[in-house]
Amino acid sequence: MYVLIDYGNIVCFIWNHYKEAKELVYALSTELSILKMKLNVTDNDFLHFLAEEHAYFLSLKQLPEQHETKICYVQVLNDLEDRRYISPDLSIRKM
Repeated sequence: MYVLIDYGNIVCFIWNHYKEAKELVYALSTELSILKMKLNVTDNDFLHFLAEEHAYFLSLKQLPEQHETKICYVQVLNDLEDRRYISPDLSIRKM
């Protein structure tokens, strides 16, 4: 089986999107330059920010205990809500 490919349409598609991407890069580069001046930030600062973020994520071997407690609490609330949905007359009783 032979597949006919319309290379003309593919070339047109790629060319149009290339021009669009080129215009976006120019526009966003201009905006970035303005923001860098307003915020007094350099390209090296971005590299530093990226390195800091990377180090932070590497340091997160596991969630802090406080976060785990909050996550468990939300999971229990969700389970309770699911049970109430299944059985609306379910009530919470004090012990």
